[in-house]
Amino acid sequence: MMHEKQKGLVRSGKKELSRYFFMKRTMDICISIILLFLLSPLLAFISYQIVKKEGRPILSRKSCVGKNGRGFEMLYFRTMTNPSRVIHAFPEAKTKTIPIHYYQQSISIVTPTGRWLKKYNLDKLPQLWNVLKGEMSFVGPLAKESDKNNLANSSRLSMRPGLTGLNLIEEIEKHSQAYGEEERFYCKYCSFKLDIKIAWKSVKKTLTN
Repeated sequence: MMHEKQKGLVRSGKKELSRYFFMKRTMDICISIILLFLLSPLLAFISYQIVKKEGRPILSRKSCVGKNGRGFEMLYFRTMTNPSRVIHAFPEAKTKTIPIHYYQQSISIVTPTGRWLKKYNLDKLPQLWNVLKGEMSFVGPLAKESDKNNLANSSRLSMRPGLTGLNLIEEIEKHSQAYGEEERFYCKYCSFKLDIKIAWKSVKKTLTN
């Protein structure tokens, strides 16, 4: 699979890579600002729906590894129930003290609003803010949660995590050998041509789901 992708691809030199990263960051800023402005009514509507039907918080945060090993909080619209909110909905919660293990053993489930957000990948819209801040890019290696193993992987940490990437469009499972190969391939042969190809396939996949 990998050798077929390498046909026609050449590893860029330092000057080309510097130009590529500069232009990529410039485009990330411009596109994220435009999308945040155009989608602001939709963002406001989703926020209102979450507060009205499921309550606060509106956003969920996941601690992830960013460029050069810097940690950041990846944003999502909240799609899961808040266990403490579910527990307090019971009549007993108004008159009795709730043991701490009830919170620990409570299981979050997808909310009604969360189901359609996930269906159309709208839960990821707040990540446009991550892109604007420079914590993420539109295309790149997929973000991973913070842990010692991910901090040790220096090849992928040289780039900003992407909203989409090769592993996402090809539906490769995490922790598999192919998953790591795809990341190394992207880091080695990253280019505007490859980014456009990945972005186009991601859009097609979202529209056909």
